Amino acid sequence: MAEEAATETEGRTEGGAAALPEDVLFEIFSRVNTVSDLLRCALSCKPWRRLLTDRAFLRRLWPDQLGHGSHHRSRLLGFFFQQRRFVRRKKLMKARVKQHSSAFAPAFLPTPGSPLAGGCRDLAAFVADADGTFNYAQPLASRRGVVLVRLAPRDCFQRTATAGGLLLGLCNPVTGERHVAPPLETCACLGRHVNGYAILTGDDDDTGGGVDHLPRRRPSSPAFTRLLLTGLHQDDRHIHLHSYSAATRCWAGPTACLHGDKFRMAGAAAAVVHRGAAHWLYFDARRPQDERHDLYAPSAELVGTGTAARVSFTKLPVDAGWSPYLCVTGDGRLSIVGVRATSVEVWTRQDGDDADGDPAAWLWTRQAIRIPAAAQLVPECPSLLQSIHWFHLDKGAMVAVYNGDGAFVVDIAREVVEKVVDCSLSLGYFSCVPYEMDLPELFLLQLGGQ
Repeated sequence: MAEEAATETEGRTEGGAAALPEDVLFEIFSRVNTVSDLLRCALSCKPWRRLLTDRAFLRRLWPDQLGHGSHHRSRLLGFFFQQRRFVRRKKLMKARVKQHSSAFAPAFLPTPGSPLAGGCRDLAAFVADADGTFNYAQPLASRRGVVLVRLAPRDCFQRTATAGGLLLGLCNPVTGERHVAPPLETCACLGRHVNGYAILTGDDDDTGGGVDHLPRRRPSSPAFTRLLLTGLHQDDRHIHLHSYSAATRCWAGPTACLHGDKFRMAGAAAAVVHRGAAHWLYFDARRPQDERHDLYAPSAELVGTGTAARVSFTKLPVDAGWSPYLCVTGDGRLSIVGVRATSVEVWTRQDGDDADGDPAAWLWTRQAIRIPAAAQLVPECPSLLQSIHWFHLDKGAMVAVYNGDGAFVVDIAREVVEKVVDCSLSLGYFSCVPYEMDLPELFLLQLGGQ
C-alpha cells in the first residue's frame, strides 16, 4: 500500500511541477535557500533527480561565483575536531591496544544549512570504524571532501613519539570511503617533525582542467590519488618531501628541499594545490623576527603517474606581515593573505601560470578587508587574537577560527566577513579542520549521478 501511494505521489509530481520547462525549473531551484532543501527536491521525483545530477545544469546552478554563500560551488560543510588528545602513557597505551571498537574518533560540527546536518557527532557516523582505527585520531587537513588524520598507534614499543611509524588515514565522510596508509618508517623527519600536508585527487592529475572542471571518475571510486608530506630531517637538518601513492600503497624515497635551519614554514601546514602542484610558504629564519619580510614558495609537482616529485623554490616580492597565508581566488589565481590584528591584506598574482619559476613575473594588486569581529575583540582581550587559526577554502575564501568564539568566513572577492558557526572550547578548536566539498560533486555522490 505504501509503495502504491509513493508511486501515485511521484506520478502526480512528474505530471505537475516536474513537467515545467528547464529554464523555469532553473529559476525555481536557484531560489532554494539551502543545499539540504535542494537535495530533498532532487529526491522528490525522477525528472528532478535527473536534472539535478546533470553536470551542465549544475554548472549553471552553481557557477564559480566569487562569494561564499548557499550558491558558492565550494561549500563549507562543517568542521572536524579531535575529541580527545592521545598521550603516549602506559595506561592509555594498554587501553589503546585492547580497543576494537570506535571510541573518541574525531567529532564533526556541521555549519547551519549543511547537507551533513544532524548535530555534533563523531566520524564513525560517516565512516565504518568497527575496529577503532580512527580512535583518538587528530585531523590534519581536508581538501575536496577528503580528510587526512593522524592515527594513534596500537604498539608503543615499536613506535616512539619522535621516530618511526607515522600512521596516517584518509577518509571521505560523504561516501564512507577510508584508506589507511602503511607506516612511514624510513626517514628521521617523522612524528612531531612532520609539518606540511597536501592531498591530491584525480582532478589534480588533469592539470589542464580549469575552474569549471568536474571530475570524470565514478562517485564510488577513491577520491584521492596521492599524498605529500614535508618534515624536518633530524640528521641533515633539511626539509624533506615524501610522496605516497594510493594506487600502489607505497611511499617514495624522500626528496631534500631546503635547509630547515635557514627557512621556516609560514602560514598553514596544509598546502594550497593549484593546477596540480602543491605550494607552501616559508620565510628566512636567519633574519631578525621584525625583518622577516621576504617570503619563499616551495612547490612540489608529481611527475607522471608515479610518486616521483619535482620541487621548485621561488622568492616572492611580497611583504605580507608576520602571518601570511596562501590561497586561490575564485578565478583560479594564486594569492597571499596577510593577517593583521583586525584586518587582512590580499596580494593577487596577475600574470599567467607559464612563468612560475620567474620571481619577476609575480605582479600583485593589494586590497584590505576589515574584520569587524576582530576589531570588537581587541579592546577587551588583545591576547585572544594570538589564538586564531586560519584556513584556506576553495574559490577565494579564508576561514578564521577564534579562541572559542566562533568561526568566520572571509570572502576575499566580496570583502565580506560572515560568522558561520559558534565554537565551544570543549570541542578542541585548536585541532579543528574545516570540511568542504564542491557542491556538484556532492550531489553526484549522494544522488548517484554519473
